[in-house]
Amino acid sequence: MMLRHPSLDGWCILPLVVDLLDGARCQAGAAGGHRGVVVFSLISLTTSGLKGDSAVLEGVSMCTILIGLHIHPSAPLIVAANRDEYHARRSSPPALRSRMPWIMAPCDEKAGGTWIGMASWGIAALTNRPATEPFHPSLRSRGLLVMDVLRASSLAEALERAEQGRADHPYAPFNLLVASPEMGAVHYHPSVEDATKIDALTPGWHVLPNGRMDDPADPKVVRAKGLLDALDDDLDEPALVREMGTILADHEAAADTPDAPAWFPEALRGRLSALCVHLPAYGTRSSSVLMMNEGGEGAYYHAEGAPCRVPLRRVYTGRMGR
Repeated sequence: MMLRHPSLDGWCILPLVVDLLDGARCQAGAAGGHRGVVVFSLISLTTSGLKGDSAVLEGVSMCTILIGLHIHPSAPLIVAANRDEYHARRSSPPALRSRMPWIMAPCDEKAGGTWIGMASWGIAALTNRPATEPFHPSLRSRGLLVMDVLRASSLAEALERAEQGRADHPYAPFNLLVASPEMGAVHYHPSVEDATKIDALTPGWHVLPNGRMDDPADPKVVRAKGLLDALDDDLDEPALVREMGTILADHEAAADTPDAPAWFPEALRGRLSALCVHLPAYGTRSSSVLMMNEGGEGAYYHAEGAPCRVPLRRVYTGRMGR
């Protein structure tokens, strides 16, 4: 990917080059977690040779979470998500990460955490928010907080872990969804513009981008809400998964996106506003659709690749904890 950065002369190549400080892995993340920092290197190509600089490109992260609460009669909680990430960042598909407590989740192999997962009590999922300052080595991986929340034994404990985790460790900005088939909330770190720390879920469809949930100024939110509101409420599970996959694969882009960094190439900025993102070194890496009912039964569908190219396949169905 070729990017122009105002602090550097010439065009820049953006490779993913730095490992975590402590080499955390997936099972270690499920067991307790490690600290780490992800840094990206910008190499400037100039007439005098190669020149290095460091930058954090959190503003490019455009993951999206779609949430349905008390809409479908057989699945009162529906969570669908696209993971947008650099192609070079390794991850593994959903698997049983822990039996006691029961956790089904994909894994970020760099940090050992996850961006979405299912537990016996409900679902947790996270989107990054644009960073306002450079990463520091003391920052803990946000995916490890998701694993901490999934290890809870109840929704109440999960909500408490989400709140306490923000106080116990330093993190880069994030939005964290914690939900069960009965209720849920989004935790913002740090607080959003009006000092709101938590938004409670109300019945209906919601869209959680890299900003505030259901932000009417976000073109991705507007597009996704329109597609979700057009869905029939009485679709059976296969049809519902198929329709959710179609929404996650949507490529309609706005003319611009407010979350893109100012120095990001203007010709590519609008492409970040699509639900399914395709850029040379970055884009939608996987998709997931998770469903749960009040009886503790659920289904987990996953596409290991962009949803426009790879169909969602069921990786788990049944009672959580078995």
